[in-house]
Amino acid sequence: MKVPVMVPASEELGTAVSLRSWLKKAGDRVKKGEVLAEVEADKGVIEIEALADGTLGDIAASEGDSLAPGAVIGYVESV
Repeated sequence: MKVPVMVPASEELGTAVSLRSWLKKAGDRVKKGEVLAEVEADKGVIEIEALADGTLGDIAASEGDSLAPGAVIGYVESV
């Protein structure tokens, strides 16, 4: 099952954030709660965690991309 990796939706983030970095790459095994990526907002850097154990699959956003809160940036193929 594909579990989306999403930019958190929060009023504190404002209307757009920038994908600062991916800490994992496609094909990496990940654990629930493990930090996958970082986004930069007006309030600072926000960590995006895996919501399930599995393999980081499709990556839909690149470092430097401007993203809206709630945007899907990738998927974890859960096991």
